[in-house]
Amino acid sequence: MNFSGNTDMIRYYYGIVLLSLSVIALLIVLLIPNQLPDILLEKTKTGRLAVSNYGVKQFIRTQLSGEGLSNIQVKLKNTRRQKKFYIVADAAYKRSVVKELPRISNQLTNDLTNLLGDHNTRVKMSVKVNQKSTKNNHLAPRVV
Repeated sequence: MNFSGNTDMIRYYYGIVLLSLSVIALLIVLLIPNQLPDILLEKTKTGRLAVSNYGVKQFIRTQLSGEGLSNIQVKLKNTRRQKKFYIVADAAYKRSVVKELPRISNQLTNDLTNLLGDHNTRVKMSVKVNQKSTKNNHLAPRVV
C-alpha cells in the first residue's frame, strides 16, 4: 500500500486545524476582560486618585448595615467598562426587607455612582437576601 500521498494530505489538514485552534485561543485570551485592582476616580499630570476594591466593598457594607441586614458579603467584578456587585446578606425578618429591596438597591446604586463620579461607567448590582436563622443553636442541659 502506498500512503505517501495520504500522509501529506493529513499533515496539511492537521496544520490548518492546529493553526485555527491557536487563533481561536489567542482571540479568547485577548477579549476576556481583566479585573482591575482599583477604581480610578481622577487622573491628572501630578498623579492619580483611585479607590481600591476593598474600599468599595467596605463602603457597601457600611451602607447596608443600617438597613437591618447582617453577614453582608460583597463580590466585586471590576472591569474597564462596567462594575458588577454581587451582594448576599442575611435578614431576621425577610418580608420587611424584601419590600424595601428595590429602594435599598436604587439608593445604593446612586450612592456608588456618586462615589465613583463617572456616570459613563455602568454599575450593575445583584442583591440577595437570605432568611437569618432565629433558632438558638445553644445546647442547654435538660432539666427533668
